[in-house]
Amino acid sequence: GKIKPPAVTDGKELRRIVDEIVVHFRRLVENNNLWEMMWNDRRPKRERASQLLFFAIAEMVCKANDIDISPEANMGGGPVDFKFSKGYANRVLVEIKLSTGQVVHGYEKQLEVYKTASGTDSAILLVVDIGKMGKKLTTIQKRRELRLSHGERASDIEVVDAKRRASASKSN
Repeated sequence: GKIKPPAVTDGKELRRIVDEIVVHFRRLVENNNLWEMMWNDRRPKRERASQLLFFAIAEMVCKANDIDISPEANMGGGPVDFKFSKGYANRVLVEIKLSTGQVVHGYEKQLEVYKTASGTDSAILLVVDIGKMGKKLTTIQKRRELRLSHGERASDIEVVDAKRRASASKSN
């Protein structure tokens, strides 16, 4: 058999799996009607609904891959929504924000504090778009590009479209 590469690849592998969870979450929300779980009739549910849904999807994948997932892990400076870890050294943080909420603050302040506290550079701000995004997404994308252009590390930004759609079948 092959000799296993050093543990450095664990961080990359962990990140690959977390990215896969995000892609799966997006696909279910956007293409498999899971956006309906974000709404109470015509009113959007609170952020918690998105977080619980993400956890339900992530937990299964983590179990299969022997990854530790901590919801609301307190990182000093408040709880980050999700901390994924493999072993002691490898961590990926995921913060979920609704488009109606404090997207810029979540990206600029919260994630940076959590990353420092948990000793990782690997973090994702997952924006669940339920409308009223305004200029928030453009703002954080520009901030990200600015950081990267200065050779700094920057958290990634992922967007999931959870806006209300016309239902295929009207049962009312």
